[in-house]
This record gives sequence, C-alpha cells and structure tokens, in this order.
Amino acid sequence: MKGDINSGRTGDKIAHVDVGAAMLGTCEEAGGAPPTPQQVKLARTNEAASERVRAAADPHGHRGWTMPLYLGIVGAICAVLVIGMVVIR
Repeated sequence: MKGDINSGRTGDKIAHVDVGAAMLGTCEEAGGAPPTPQQVKLARTNEAASERVRAAADPHGHRGWTMPLYLGIVGAICAVLVIGMVVIR
C-alpha cells in the first residue's frame, strides 16, 4: 500500500518517496494483530484513485503551459521594471 501511495497511484500525492511515513499496518502489527490479506486488498480498493484524480493531484502533470506562463509573467514584470527605471532617469 505504501508503494501505491509513494508512486502516486492513489492520488494522494505525486510520485515521491516519503521516508517518514509508517508502513501500512504498523500499529496493528505492534499490537499483535497484523492486517489480513483481505483487509489489505480492501484498503487498496478503497484507496485506488481514478486516472482523473491522479492527474489532478499531480501539480507537474500534463500541464505544459504553466512553466511558460510563469516565465512570461516574470519576464514581463522584469521588463516593466527596467523600462520604468530607464524612463525615470
């Protein structure tokens, strides 16, 4: 289950390893009752996200226009500042 979450398959986060997250069933195992295979299967089913949810959860997904837009805005601000400084002198 942790592998599904870390890879982004559940839509909870982007594909990145979370070293601080506890493994699924850690508390149950410490208490002497590890999750059964049926409970793990049910958790995977309940946590599985649709393709739309996974895409929406990925801030760097298939939105190829965001970085050019950001750079364009930063460039425009810089140009306005430079032109403003030249005009003031």
